[in-house]
Amino acid sequence: MFPFSFANAALLGGLLALGVPILIHLLLKQKKKRLRFSTLQFFLKRDEQSTQKRTLRNLLLLAMRLLLFALLVFAFARPYFPEAQTPGGGQKRRDVVFVLDRSASMQATGVDGMRWGAAKETIRKILSELKADDRAALIGCAAHTDVISPFAPATVVSKVLSDLQPTAGASDIAAGLQQAVRLFDFDDRSRTPTIYVVSDLQRSSIKDLVSHPLPQEAEVKVLNVGDLFTPNIALTDLLLEGEIVSRPRAVVANYSEEESNGLKATCLI
Repeated sequence: MFPFSFANAALLGGLLALGVPILIHLLLKQKKKRLRFSTLQFFLKRDEQSTQKRTLRNLLLLAMRLLLFALLVFAFARPYFPEAQTPGGGQKRRDVVFVLDRSASMQATGVDGMRWGAAKETIRKILSELKADDRAALIGCAAHTDVISPFAPATVVSKVLSDLQPTAGASDIAAGLQQAVRLFDFDDRSRTPTIYVVSDLQRSSIKDLVSHPLPQEAEVKVLNVGDLFTPNIALTDLLLEGEIVSRPRAVVANYSEEESNGLKATCLI
């Protein structure tokens, strides 16, 4: 087995062409013929040593041509060394934890469609790239942060994800990250820990991130499924009639990072 992999392994089939120059060499090789003569005094004695040198030179020339062609085939096949290696030489297995935002804002529809559908599709794509020895876990961030699926094969997590739905409340991504850290075994050097944060990154869900530092051993990747520079405006309270006020009143809140001064809201009843 090679200690490296090939980006275009199919091109290694070109090594079969190495047999062509060898076949030509054998076919064009001169054969000795035996002839009868009455006397040999008019023939020069053949230098056996020079013949051996010429044969060795031809074999070396053939070997150099074969080596050059083999190097060209390997170059086009693009060999590379795997990046993650264990001390024993094997490839590291991965432990992947998905911190999924299940807040109400994930039900919004953006430029690329519904955020919740985009979040699930993003997670499925990463799960499909995991190998058989890799493990995945799923944490849902809503009013309560829960470990929806502990470490399991990617197919198991994918089935759990299919039935998952967003909630009507807010989320706490920082609490989800702390739950993810508890799942990892950082003493196991044969595995690579990775955390994927899948969220639309609303201000209410990421406000406490600075106060929760993460270990350096864990790689954190943020996957934003929300639209950039799109305010998240919500109607939090509506009072139509009562003893305190004589006219309808609505409370509108902004949960995104963008300012929304001068917003015009219309309420149809």
